[in-house]
Amino acid sequence: MKSLITSTFFLFLITVLFAQDRAYPYSENEKWGIVSKDGRILLSPGEKDYQYIHPFYFNGKGAQVAVAHSKDDKRGLIDEKGNAVIPLVYDEVILQEKAPRLVALGVNGKRGLATTKGEILVPLSFDRLWRFSGGKMPLAVFKKGTERGVVDAKGKIIFKEERVSIKTVVHQQETYFRVVGNDRTEYFNCKGKSLKKPDFLLPVYKELDKAPDFGEGEYYAGSHVLSYFYEPTLNGVIVKAEYSHEYSEPVIFREYFFEGYDEIIFHHGELSENKKSETLHFVIARKGEQYFSLNADGEQLVPFYLDKVKLGRRYVPRVLEVFKDGKMGFMDVKTGKLIVPPIYDAVLGNAPDKEGMYLVKLGNIMAWANADGIMKP
Repeated sequence: MKSLITSTFFLFLITVLFAQDRAYPYSENEKWGIVSKDGRILLSPGEKDYQYIHPFYFNGKGAQVAVAHSKDDKRGLIDEKGNAVIPLVYDEVILQEKAPRLVALGVNGKRGLATTKGEILVPLSFDRLWRFSGGKMPLAVFKKGTERGVVDAKGKIIFKEERVSIKTVVHQQETYFRVVGNDRTEYFNCKGKSLKKPDFLLPVYKELDKAPDFGEGEYYAGSHVLSYFYEPTLNGVIVKAEYSHEYSEPVIFREYFFEGYDEIIFHHGELSENKKSETLHFVIARKGEQYFSLNADGEQLVPFYLDKVKLGRRYVPRVLEVFKDGKMGFMDVKTGKLIVPPIYDAVLGNAPDKEGMYLVKLGNIMAWANADGIMKP
């Protein structure tokens, strides 16, 4: 009896571990399939009539789900075996990758909300539905006619009012929202209770050099936006880095000049922790039909030009897909350096394993590879 229980337990454990194996979408001859981390084919290309499959995410309950497109570009949600969880009948399906892992649905200009199991939380009645905030009690802003409001992760409408603007703010994992309009600015907690001026509102400084040095864990409340603008000239491209805060006027940090290039097609930069300085890590610059990865000084980060560069796996810009002489590789979107050299027929998925290696396909071989081109089964 003890042996039977032990065997049953190990069978259960193996089943759970097997179920957690990461699934990756991939394509062959413009037909989409699904492969496991260890190279097992979960769905053969063309077995289901999918036009495109987005990356898979765990839904918080052990299963994996991904947004898929049909041939007529209708969208739905599928599991790791390619079965439809939410039917492919919607114009928009947006999966929130992080908690609360909900799905925004849209058809004929109306939007609603569903769980990753397909349960409808909010019928398709909103004109717009923004992504959920973070925090312990995530909230999302919606628009319906002249009305704007806030909905929680269970589909309950917390607040609504006509002719106002609403913005969510997360501070120390607590979610608040600000309502501006009808001659007042008012703050509410995650349950819709009106607050006096919250403690988390910090002074606003239009001049960055007068901003205080915040201690660890302190920051400006509200949105910080770092934007880059490209301005072509006769002999190159100027890139302007502009900082703005929701309560202040934009400030131009600095300008970069890339001489001899026709266009900037991608960039990555970030603000310092104290929001007083900016760093442009790299740009992808085009010269004719050649593409180059450059640092802020115009030096090449990759010692050769690329034939093509595009965002990896649609709407999930963790990597850039790069191509050279008909072969494919990956580039890190934060550094501009190659993480998989363009020497493979395909790179599957967009996330590495624990050793930082990516699943690649070369001829009939599937293996794991790193930036040095080292492969393992």
